[in-house]
This record gives sequence, C-alpha cells and structure tokens, in this order.
Amino acid sequence: MPAVRPATSADVPAMGRALAAAFDGDPVWSWLASPRADWTTAATAWFTTYARYQVGHHAEVLVDPEVRGCAVWLPPERWRGTFGEGAALALPSARLFRGNLVRAVRNLASIEKAHPK
Repeated sequence: MPAVRPATSADVPAMGRALAAAFDGDPVWSWLASPRADWTTAATAWFTTYARYQVGHHAEVLVDPEVRGCAVWLPPERWRGTFGEGAALALPSARLFRGNLVRAVRNLASIEKAHPK
C-alpha cells in the first residue's frame, strides 16, 4: 500500500498540479471546460484554489510523499462549499469554464440538489 500523509498548506500548489493532471481528458471535465491549449494552466489555478480551502479546514486531505496525487474527503455534513470558497473560485471558474460557466454552475446545482442531506 502506498504511503500517505495529511496534506499541509505547503502541499497546495503541488496538489493543484496533480489534480489538474488527473482530470485532464476526463469526460465530464472535458465537457464542462472544453479541451484547449491552456487547460493545464486554468485547471491548475482552479484546483489549487479548491485545495487551499480544503487543507486545514473541514476536509480530510491525504497526499503521497511526493504529492503526485491526493485524496480529499468531505464529512457528510460539511460537503457543501462555503461562501468564501465560492467567491475565491469565481475567477478561476470563469477562466476554466469560459463559455461553459453557466453549464458548469447548473450541473453543480443539479448535483447539490440530488445530494443526500
């Protein structure tokens, strides 16, 4: 079994890069953020911002020793993002999703609506 450890704030930039690489070519993310030349830059900014709000807050975040990958678990009662997280993700979301921003927001709302309370 691979070694893992709790993530720290120093891991956040590497987590952003690892998550962007992990979701590069993912069918859902490709549909939401149409594949393009600047995917890596835009996705890294988005995932770095997301990771910053999870590490040290209410999530359980684990990384491998080289931070090539990570896992983020949100407790059942704390899965919904905060207003601050949403505000921080606004600009990275606009850059990542561009013309598909409304589609991305609608899909997130649909997922949240169906999520068990």
